[in-house]
Amino acid sequence: LYTWRRRARRGELALRAEDAPMFVPAVTADAFASEPAGAAADEIVIVMGHHPILPLEGHTIWNAPRLDALLREYPCAKVYLNGHNHAGAYSDADGFHYLTLDGMVETRDENAFSHARLYRDRMELIGFGRQESYRLPFR
Repeated sequence: LYTWRRRARRGELALRAEDAPMFVPAVTADAFASEPAGAAADEIVIVMGHHPILPLEGHTIWNAPRLDALLREYPCAKVYLNGHNHAGAYSDADGFHYLTLDGMVETRDENAFSHARLYRDRMELIGFGRQESYRLPFR
């Protein structure tokens, strides 16, 4: 998982956004759960990782149910963005959005990329090429 806001100590994951991205293995979910890092409910937090958490399928990270429950526990967390499954995917879990961005590795003539616009009440992903566009209202 990736996080912004402040750098977490080694082996911890802070669900906030401020500094440059820092990679923290998803296996440290217990450390994350033990420190909500003072994230306020009115903050908007977008979480990123490499492997999908939902929908459950062959590319999903091994501890997906645990991470899903953990992320949805925090009202400030709104969206989880990831790659790995080049076909892309989307899942709405009670208003928490899981979006697997399309890959372009296995395509010959088509690209896939996007940019996002963040608003207080939603995130809009504008897709190009194979990447679909999404309007994701926040819970």
